[in-house]
Amino acid sequence: ETDASDLDLHVIDGAGERERLQYLRLASGGVLGADITNGYGPEMFVIDGAPKGFPYTLEAHYYSQGPMGYGMGTLQIIEHDGAGGLRVDERPFVAMNPGAQVPLGTHERPLP
Repeated sequence: ETDASDLDLHVIDGAGERERLQYLRLASGGVLGADITNGYGPEMFVIDGAPKGFPYTLEAHYYSQGPMGYGMGTLQIIEHDGAGGLRVDERPFVAMNPGAQVPLGTHERPLP
């Protein structure tokens, strides 16, 4: 990654509402913390309280290609159980083509 690349996190809730620059907040809950455009991230989508928009569809959009010719990263789903426990699901990816939208699967329920 370089400061000239831009990978965007996209979150689509179960009702089909898509978080994007014009709409950083989903009606079902959650907000995009920031749109990081300098290649070094992290972008994050935060849901305070119990998630209400399952299933969530997740993707990375390779918005702007840097001089390395690829964008890579890891999506981390981090859940706090409210009692001090954390659960983490990691989904690494590589994007090779500018404008590519890399599917990162769905998140269908709280992590076990």
